[in-house]
Amino acid sequence: MSGAGKGERGHGWGLSRAGVASASIAVLASGVLLVTGFVHHPEGSLRDWSFQLRYELQGRVANIRPSQVVVVGIGEEEAQEWRQWTPLPRSYLARLVRAVKKAGAKVIVLDVQLDRPTGETYDRDLEAALKEAGNVIIPAAVEEQGATVRVVQPLARFQQAAMGTGTVFVRPDPDLVWRHFRPALEGEGGLEPSIPLVAVSSFLTPEGHVPQGASAEAMAQQIGLSRPIQRLLIDFRGPPGRGFKPVWARHVLAAAKTDPGFIQRLRGRIVLIGSYLIDGGDTVMTPLSREWEQRSAERMSGVEVLAYAIETL
Repeated sequence: MSGAGKGERGHGWGLSRAGVASASIAVLASGVLLVTGFVHHPEGSLRDWSFQLRYELQGRVANIRPSQVVVVGIGEEEAQEWRQWTPLPRSYLARLVRAVKKAGAKVIVLDVQLDRPTGETYDRDLEAALKEAGNVIIPAAVEEQGATVRVVQPLARFQQAAMGTGTVFVRPDPDLVWRHFRPALEGEGGLEPSIPLVAVSSFLTPEGHVPQGASAEAMAQQIGLSRPIQRLLIDFRGPPGRGFKPVWARHVLAAAKTDPGFIQRLRGRIVLIGSYLIDGGDTVMTPLSREWEQRSAERMSGVEVLAYAIETL
């Protein structure tokens, strides 16, 4: 195509003079942050600050790319309905799974540990919802044992009802910041696939299902990974709650009854269901959670980190 004329987009970014000025200011501001932040945090890496620079630029002059991943968040307002319950009431999770399935999600990730029984009625309801959906991945816990890990599978009733299981992350970096994940872990019986690997492998099939009996090696090969146990840098696109803005669970449940158009954004996507509760314990530090001058550090919910890891693959 010929050079961009007046009013046309240059390089696909749609930059006006004001946009260029904003970009220049963003670069200058981020450069100052880079220098001062590195002084204040000598243990930090330049890579962390490059995430912030990219976020500053994207927020001003570029549209963040569309995602095939959506997060359905369970937050403080949702918790008012069942705050006295620990853990999350499984009948509530069953309602969410059914609503997300009805919305046409291709793959569902339920990021809630299911390794202990609760009330039989509630467990039976969630088991039935997992079977009905047929496309739900649930987490398996990980215990480190030297160079290998032991995978603790969810309760057998849930494992059998779900489409598949996947491991969750083992540990952050030494400075307690989460930057990497492994698509597969070396377990006692061979390679154990992670939730991101199982989710992406399933998403790439026409039916949205894990191939029957597929190994971690086969899943990795499907997406072009030659070494599935290698550490991959998570492609964070923004600070907590800004890169992935959750669709709140209460809205999904209400829309399933009154406004089917609202949940069209879930159709054909990988949809994660997980907690955004501040006191839920499942929050971590990321490269974009570090203190920036006078801003206090923010922690990212585990389900949001998981969404980024899925999108990275």
